[in-house]
Amino acid sequence: MRIWIKAIFITLAIALVVVLFDTYLFVDGKDEDTQNLVSETLITRKGDDPQTINSLKDSLLAAENSKNYNIFALRLSNSYAKLGKYDSAARYLAIIAQRFPNEESFKQTGLMYFSAFEQAEGDHEQAMLKQALFYLEKINVETASLNTRLAMAKLYLANNEPAKAEKLLETMVATDSTQQPALANLGNLRFQFNDYRGAEQCYSRLVKLDSTNVNYRYFLAVSVYKLGQTKRAKILFEQLKVSSIPEDLKADVEEYLNEIK
Repeated sequence: MRIWIKAIFITLAIALVVVLFDTYLFVDGKDEDTQNLVSETLITRKGDDPQTINSLKDSLLAAENSKNYNIFALRLSNSYAKLGKYDSAARYLAIIAQRFPNEESFKQTGLMYFSAFEQAEGDHEQAMLKQALFYLEKINVETASLNTRLAMAKLYLANNEPAKAEKLLETMVATDSTQQPALANLGNLRFQFNDYRGAEQCYSRLVKLDSTNVNYRYFLAVSVYKLGQTKRAKILFEQLKVSSIPEDLKADVEEYLNEIK
């Protein structure tokens, strides 16, 4: 595989920012004072040390009703997330999802497990993968956000289910053909499985959406070359060569041009 493909092959890095979760999504009942108190507590916390976390765990065990139990579980999850311990954060969200099974609790738990999967390795990575899919497959994918569906596509790929990933991405593109992340991931997936016709279609649309993106232009040219359309590929590579591009990419482009000659 060429240097540039190894270096920057377009696998969208989904940066899922861990946010403070709205308590009303999880807490049973509509006690406005309780909700305001918890929201204020979550927002004003600057970070939790081990002593604070242990105190929250004690409060969780001592909680006498489900509302307080979920308040402390949510705070524990938020505390672990701030420390970058997403697997621990996800476990406490899972407690809430089990007590209050609904669309939002499943989604937040699944996305937290996805964050844990992204930083895990080996057997732990597989465990986080399974948990993320377990919760995210419970939600209505059609109404899910872009980031949630992209996360699911990445999980399917990691779980050796490329057909599910492709179907999900195709649905996203069919709904909105201007979604560059979905198009890029779909093109990437098709390229990986040697579907250069499908990849070419995706990258052609991407270049129309953003002609300044050298990644899109490069993979379009390579896809066209793989299809045997050497004249068109040569034009695309020559246009890319005279652009302002990194030296390693330029070396790849020149190698392709030498092969076409």
